[in-house]
Amino acid sequence: MRTQLEHFHKRARLYVLGAAILIILFALFIPNVTAKVILIILTIIAFAVLAIVEWLKKDDVTSKKDDARQAAKASVEKQKPEETKRKAEEAKKAEEAKKAEEAKKTEAAKKPKAKKAAAPDDGITTRTGRYCVEDGTYHCSEHPDRTVEMVVGKRFPPCRGDGKGHSAIWTLSK
Repeated sequence: MRTQLEHFHKRARLYVLGAAILIILFALFIPNVTAKVILIILTIIAFAVLAIVEWLKKDDVTSKKDDARQAAKASVEKQKPEETKRKAEEAKKAEEAKKAEEAKKTEAAKKPKAKKAAAPDDGITTRTGRYCVEDGTYHCSEHPDRTVEMVVGKRFPPCRGDGKGHSAIWTLSK
């Protein structure tokens, strides 16, 4: 793709060539010396004006491009503080979520210890949705009459003890 300056140089060369051809034609075919001089001067002025107009067009296009670049830079700089503010807010939210998750983990770590101490059980216990690790008959902790036969690799179903399904803690019956 041509730059504006290359485009201007090409046009300027064409104008000089055109002016030279006209000047040669005037010099060869017009017998009156005064008329020759006037036509040659007018030709030079006309082509000089054309070259100046092309130069101004180049400058105008270049200045428009510069204005667009400056506007783009200004908008990017304007967005930077907003973006930094947004990133800071996201970082705070992520930190809060991480702290909340850690708090949940510590709570969860404390709860099973309390349950184990309160209800010692010799059987394997697991929850609905987890995979079975030992074959056998499992019963629901809330509904001991509800049992399921499980095979290793199969997922534990919900208990249907009250006529509706609920997440259950399943214990292996011996």
